[in-house]
Amino acid sequence: MVAIWSERAEHGSHLMCLTEDAGFVRFCWRSLEPGPRAHGFADGRAFIPITTDDVLSACVTTGALTTQGKADLLQKIRAAGRPCIGPGKDYR
Repeated sequence: MVAIWSERAEHGSHLMCLTEDAGFVRFCWRSLEPGPRAHGFADGRAFIPITTDDVLSACVTTGALTTQGKADLLQKIRAAGRPCIGPGKDYR
């Protein structure tokens, strides 16, 4: 996993994080809720997890990709042994 943390992101900023790490996706969702340790680590920033599935779904929504095209790409990604955890919202 590659993680980039920007100290330049202002408090209250929304930071999109492209990841296929389920643990990090859960961290992102917890960082949005006051109370959990993840919220403290976020230091006033909102981490928004984005997965490959989320990107491909957006492509389907905009018409840049068909539903079958998305399914084909996901199959190729998994067949290549690359991680693909599904929609980020499934980890909320």
